Amino acid sequence: MAGQVQSGIGQDQPLFASESVSGRWDNRFMRTKLASALVVVALLASSMAPANAILGLSQCEKVKKQILSYEKQEKPLAQKWVPANGQLHSRFSLAQNRTFFNLYKSIVKLEVKMYTIEKNNPKCFTITQNEYINKVYPYWKELDNYYKFNPTYVFNPRLIPIWPEISWDSIYNQ
Repeated sequence: MAGQVQSGIGQDQPLFASESVSGRWDNRFMRTKLASALVVVALLASSMAPANAILGLSQCEKVKKQILSYEKQEKPLAQKWVPANGQLHSRFSLAQNRTFFNLYKSIVKLEVKMYTIEKNNPKCFTITQNEYINKVYPYWKELDNYYKFNPTYVFNPRLIPIWPEISWDSIYNQ
């Protein structure tokens, strides 16, 4: 008998459950199984992007989170430093000048970290933001290099030069 197998107890059973009485394959059954499989594959493929978002943040979200963290660290330092911005050294005692100098060095380090991340991820920012980043980054990098070679306070006619194009607001508000 074609398509049948002897069981251990002597009863004949069909080899394939989808075999019809005529001995041919039931095409409807196979089509529904194939359609179900295609639907499952399509749903899995379409849900890949949201699944990726659940597993971790996108690169730009990570950049924004890191930048906002640095801005949060910088804000209290900048507020302490503001009274010295562009003022003559003679207005302050030597101890105050050293304090302002160290505050500014800390601000410069944070700014360089932020702008380095921003320059390395231009796709995460608008054209206007990228223009601002490219304009301001060299200033901070130059100061960072200066402080690497001049780590202690040195008298200067002005404590810190004024650079009016710097905005102390978040890059996300530019």
